[in-house]
Amino acid sequence: DQPVYRTFVLQNTGTTPIHYKFEEDPMGLFCVKPMSGVIQDTLAIIMVRFLANQAKMYRYQLACILNTKHKIVFTLLASVETPTVITPNPGSTLHFTPQAVGSFTTQNYCVQNTSRLPLSLEWKTLPTDDSFDISPMSSVIKPNNKEVFEVTFCPKEDKLYRWTRPFSVHHEASQREKLSVTFSGKGNYPTLTCTPDEIDFSIAVVGRESKKTVSLINPNSCDAPYSLLIEETRNCVAILSKTSGILAGYGREELQVSFIPIEEATDCVIKIYCQLYHKSSLLLTVRGSGTYPKLSFVDIRSLVPGTLSTASKKRLWDLFSLDLLNKYLKDIPEPKELRHLMETRSNARNKSVKTKALAAVDFGSNSLSSQSSKVMVVLQNTGNVSASFRFLFPEDLNLDIVTWAESEESYAEDYVDPSECFSIEPREGTIEPGKKTISYFYVQASYCGTERATYTAESPPRTRVIPADAWRYPRQQQGLPPVCALQPHPQPHQDRISQPTDSVLRVIQRQ
Repeated sequence: DQPVYRTFVLQNTGTTPIHYKFEEDPMGLFCVKPMSGVIQDTLAIIMVRFLANQAKMYRYQLACILNTKHKIVFTLLASVETPTVITPNPGSTLHFTPQAVGSFTTQNYCVQNTSRLPLSLEWKTLPTDDSFDISPMSSVIKPNNKEVFEVTFCPKEDKLYRWTRPFSVHHEASQREKLSVTFSGKGNYPTLTCTPDEIDFSIAVVGRESKKTVSLINPNSCDAPYSLLIEETRNCVAILSKTSGILAGYGREELQVSFIPIEEATDCVIKIYCQLYHKSSLLLTVRGSGTYPKLSFVDIRSLVPGTLSTASKKRLWDLFSLDLLNKYLKDIPEPKELRHLMETRSNARNKSVKTKALAAVDFGSNSLSSQSSKVMVVLQNTGNVSASFRFLFPEDLNLDIVTWAESEESYAEDYVDPSECFSIEPREGTIEPGKKTISYFYVQASYCGTERATYTAESPPRTRVIPADAWRYPRQQQGLPPVCALQPHPQPHQDRISQPTDSVLRVIQRQ
């Protein structure tokens, strides 16, 4: 129903005027203008109009009579096309997967132009529902080409959506062909559950990480983007292996939960919340208690003849300062006394690091080259977790002689190897809660004067700094004040976490 125009030229190449006349199309499909005329020594422009109402190929022999005698035939060809497009699954519905309220998903809708005409496609705007959106809203599709439209579904409520969107296809000023497509989707308010919803770490060592695994479950048909929030507490810390993500519908995800007590406390509670689209709900409760490994001296005996063989238990208890040592074992350490290294040593080469945990372990006087004194002490684990201990000699700390030799108070010629005078058996061990173990302290009178040595007692995870002056072992004639220390320390979280607990035992014998 839309006319098409074409032109051609008749030219007189001679000197005689030519008269022309076109025959009429009996079907009226092809019309010529002008139908007749005279061509002098110039040319004539002829216009042909084609108009048909059926989509098919047309062929017509247009005859032209020149000077009433000669006949010329022009072959005219025309084709009528109907604007046609192909849509995916005509008459069907484009389904979207269930979507969480407030989130969005997209799908592509493809339209193909199967005709040989460029077609314009326009979507009709419907303000009744803004849960679906199409981009672009209009486009020109070239012959035998495709156009992809992006459809976005963003549910605003928990319900089933069904939306029919009309669009039109036309070529220039031709009649519009009206089509439509139906979209459907479902909005949900997602929820996440945790199995189990409460975990108890029971008793954990302060500063030491304990781990357990829970399952994060999405019982909904839609994907759930989530964010996990951990409630802050003063005495403990919880760490999650993952704090945000998208959990697929009916999906399950393993989540690792770490519990680290910062200080000694009972019944620590940490709540973990799940945030979904600005709505938070309690997801998991973490419980636990923090404690330190606790050791205590409970008994002491002298086993071989010597200066201390006739001493009473009370006398030995006082000489070894066990009351003071037990007090240090129960105290909370100061921050400056915390250490970060497995071996207890000062980071500063020449600067002393002081510790308050100093007490005397006095073997008394003995004759030169006499039989070794042997004292048995009993250590008991009075805590709720296993406790490891270790006694370190100065050579175990890999200390250079130059470190103490540079001091004005000591001289290299006064150095005495403490292993020649003192020894402890066993040097290390692990005690289960409520159990006891026996350590033996030996001393051999090899030199005249007062011998002193410093030992380090470790009880992980707490540590003690050894004073710098405890690394020197001079042999002097005058007596020195006996000092000894045994003090466990806490292991704070993160940058303050320590590996062992060290305590200083300075053992003295007067000869």
